[in-house]
Amino acid sequence: GEITVALLWNGRSDLDLVRRALAELPDRTRIAFEMHKFGGHTLTDIATTLGISVGLAHTLVTDGLKHCHRRRNGAK
Repeated sequence: GEITVALLWNGRSDLDLVRRALAELPDRTRIAFEMHKFGGHTLTDIATTLGISVGLAHTLVTDGLKHCHRRRNGAK
């Protein structure tokens, strides 16, 4: 009943928030973040695909994660 609906609503709300947060990221940061978090790609895979260093790939993934956390906590 209500617990299931509440859980589904919160999950949907969180998903919408993540989608909006990802849309705000620069393309390269969004792609790196999505490859790592949703695609399971390594930083080396990301670096090769994007033509960047592994260090920069790490920075982009970290920046994307920080942005999503800020959005979830209500910051802009």
